[in-house]
Amino acid sequence: MATRLALIDAAQKSIDVQYYLYKNDLAGQLFTKRLLHAADKGVRVRMLLDDLGASDKDRMLSVLNQHPNIEVRLFNPVTTRGLLRSLNLVTDFSRINRRMHNKSFIVDNQIAIIGGRNIGDEYFDASVVEFADLDMVQIGAAVPDISVDFDEYWNSDYSYPAETIIKGHDVSDKKRTRLMRKLEKAMQTPEGQQYFMRLQNAPLIENLRKGDLQWFWGQASVYADMPDKIELVDIDSSIHLTPRLEPYFQKAQEEVIMVSAYFVPGKEGMAFIRSMVERGVRVTIVTNSLASTDVALVHTGYSQYRSELLDLGVVLIEMKPSLSEKKKFIQGSSSRASLHAKTYIIDGSIVFVGSLNLDPRSVRLNTENGVIYHSPELVRYMKEEMLGADRNLYWLLQKNGNTIEWINGQGEVDATTDPETSWLLRTGIRLMSIFPIESQL
Repeated sequence: MATRLALIDAAQKSIDVQYYLYKNDLAGQLFTKRLLHAADKGVRVRMLLDDLGASDKDRMLSVLNQHPNIEVRLFNPVTTRGLLRSLNLVTDFSRINRRMHNKSFIVDNQIAIIGGRNIGDEYFDASVVEFADLDMVQIGAAVPDISVDFDEYWNSDYSYPAETIIKGHDVSDKKRTRLMRKLEKAMQTPEGQQYFMRLQNAPLIENLRKGDLQWFWGQASVYADMPDKIELVDIDSSIHLTPRLEPYFQKAQEEVIMVSAYFVPGKEGMAFIRSMVERGVRVTIVTNSLASTDVALVHTGYSQYRSELLDLGVVLIEMKPSLSEKKKFIQGSSSRASLHAKTYIIDGSIVFVGSLNLDPRSVRLNTENGVIYHSPELVRYMKEEMLGADRNLYWLLQKNGNTIEWINGQGEVDATTDPETSWLLRTGIRLMSIFPIESQL
């Protein structure tokens, strides 16, 4: 968040914002307030939001959209608003079920942020629950490519000007003033002041001021699903992201590390993982435990594959629902944590960071984006940070006969069922696994 705010303040010409979720909480209000200030200075702001992820923000988005330098568009909108909205979700489920999951933030077409974070407290250490996440800041030739993908979505037939969807909100001067007062008030609360001070004191801000950031140089290949994906069922390499990433994994010779908040490989994914293992590639998978995941339903799909993955020799790591105070790969300091990052490291030279989880929803239903970085130095740095993380942050899974064991940082068995979860939750997950819902996970 500190990086985003600093870039908003530095913007001179344009800011492009593309997110799946855009919340009206402390982090969201701070972000919105700064965007308004930038627009007041003459910076053109384009906000492209998935309509389902911004569905309860109609009043705020109407006010923003009336600003002469701010334009808001909604992707794949739910046309019925208000009380009848839920009915529209049912009657038009097949279309509304497919969402824009992309995340990008571009300033002056010179610098861009790509990764897993949406706009909301849990993504920026302002909530009791903290998403352990990962973003990448890039300059250079990759940024225009990210801008091209943004424009593809902005100009697509699935992106609607907010004023054509949001009706019945009179944007008067009084309401504009009320929004500004609300944003100012959020920053004047004890929580808001404390959070703002933490952002101001972030070491990254001082490094930005000094021009002392550490950059990793190399080729960056930008990838994104085409907006048309939300209408197509068959996976077409010209439309879908995952077929264009497969060749990188197929060329892996030594090691593949997959960090995915939601991991549901399915039969095709298992066959792909098996093929890598059979040709001698070490495969490591890092994902959420049942205790740490924020979407327990996804665990019904993942848990069915754990035993087979371990039988293949895959190193399986599940994150604990808490983060230590020590320096770690993905920063966080709240009382409960959930992995949200999506990054894949291939051999010693390639890493992908983006919005793509390894699950059926990301592969087939939602649109996604990300960047492949060709940089041995970056890969070395990321692996050192990951492997140097506090061992007490996660469980290492192993098989003992037919029993799965969760091994703690001291090498001891913590549990033989999903640790730090209730019997009721585990029973519910087992019952849900009976239903044919994997394609929606």
